[in-house]
Amino acid sequence: MKKKVLLFSALALAFSSMAQSETPESTDLVIIGAGGAGMSAAIEAHNQGAKVILLEKMPFAGGNTARAEAGLNAAGTPYQKAKGIQDSPELFFQDTMKGGRNINNPDLVRTLSERAKDSVQFLKDNGAELADLTRTGGASVDRTHRPAGGEPAGSFIATALIKKVKALNIDLRTNTSATEIVQNDKGEVTGIKAKGKDGKEFALNPKKVMITSGGFGANFDMIKQYSQPT
Repeated sequence: MKKKVLLFSALALAFSSMAQSETPESTDLVIIGAGGAGMSAAIEAHNQGAKVILLEKMPFAGGNTARAEAGLNAAGTPYQKAKGIQDSPELFFQDTMKGGRNINNPDLVRTLSERAKDSVQFLKDNGAELADLTRTGGASVDRTHRPAGGEPAGSFIATALIKKVKALNIDLRTNTSATEIVQNDKGEVTGIKAKGKDGKEFALNPKKVMITSGGFGANFDMIKQYSQPT
C-alpha cells in the first residue's frame, strides 16, 4: 500500500511540474533579437518601467551590430558643431536618397536623418561615446560618428550595450530561438513560442512583441533585387 501511495505521489508531482512548465510566462515585452536595436529597445523599455525578456538565438548578444566597422551617420550633433561642420537632417536626407538611387523609402530615410543624432546621445548615455568623425560613402560632409582611437564602432557599441543590459538585470536569454509568433483569429499577436538552450520549448505571454532580428542581409533575392542598377 505504501508503495502505491509513493507511486501516485510521484506521478502527481510529475504532472504538476509538467503543467507548470507549459504555463506561458507573462511579461510586458518580448524582444526578438539582441543586436544593437534589440538591446537599445530593451534598455529604453526597462527605463520606462517595463518587464522585458530579450531573446537571442546565438550564444552571445551583439548581432550584426558587433560586425559593423565604420560608424553611425547622424546630422546636427554636438560633435559636428564643435568641429565647425555644417550639416543638417535635410542634407543627410538628400545624400541618403541619392545614395539609394531614390528607390529607398523616403519616410524611413526622413526618420533616420532627423533622429539619428538622438541615437548618438543615447549611446553616449549608455557607455558608447562616438566622439570621432569621418566621412563614408555617399556623404557630402563628415557625419560618420565613431569611437575615438580607431576602434571598430560595432564591437564598441555592442560591448557597451551588453554591459548595460547586464547592469540593469534585463532578462537576456541567449541560445534561445523564437519559433512561432502566436496570433488569434483576428491576426492579433497573443504570445510567443520559443526554444531554449536545453532544447525544450516554452511559451511566453507578453503584452507586446518587438522583432529586432535584423534586415535582409541573409535574403539573397532581396539583395539581388535592390542591387540592380536603375
